[in-house]
Amino acid sequence: FSFVAPLGADHDDIGHHGPLVSEQFKPAPVYIVPSASETANSAQPGAGQQTVFGRRSAGNSKGRRYMGILLRWLCAFVLLAATYNPTQWNFVRWAADNWESYTSVTVLLGLLLAVAYIIYLRATLRSIGAFGMLLILAIVAALLWVLYDFGLLTLRKSNENIWLGIFALSLVLGIGLSWSHVRRRLSGQADMDDVDE
Repeated sequence: FSFVAPLGADHDDIGHHGPLVSEQFKPAPVYIVPSASETANSAQPGAGQQTVFGRRSAGNSKGRRYMGILLRWLCAFVLLAATYNPTQWNFVRWAADNWESYTSVTVLLGLLLAVAYIIYLRATLRSIGAFGMLLILAIVAALLWVLYDFGLLTLRKSNENIWLGIFALSLVLGIGLSWSHVRRRLSGQADMDDVDE
């Protein structure tokens, strides 16, 4: 067994024949496999255009936001009109005519309407408060007054007055349900109830 390597000897020839490190003790090669998201992003054409896609998604979200506000007002209008309107198709008139025959159905529909009103009123009071509700009603009343003074609106028919009242109340409920989202969009400030969203 030689401890001194001759001149010109390789590192594998120091005192023995064969490699210094056995093949079984060599570390295994490490392969880096890309994740599925990286593979999908790299496979998509135009993957480097995040800004263009971001602008498009922002525009789509803005359109959905306006559509959501419109749908909230429309649901409030349908809720009020389904409860009472000048026609015969409303809950109050139907319940008065069919209370004895369909008592269970009347109670069920009344409870469902009560739940819907609780949701709208609670959200409206939490968002704009009672003063805000009165302020919106005052603005709608002033607008109707202006239309009446210019001859664009007549208040002589009771049915039209009922529909105008339903419209005014639906505006209050619709604006109250959407006010938190509108104010957060305009001022960048969220209500305490919106923090967890």
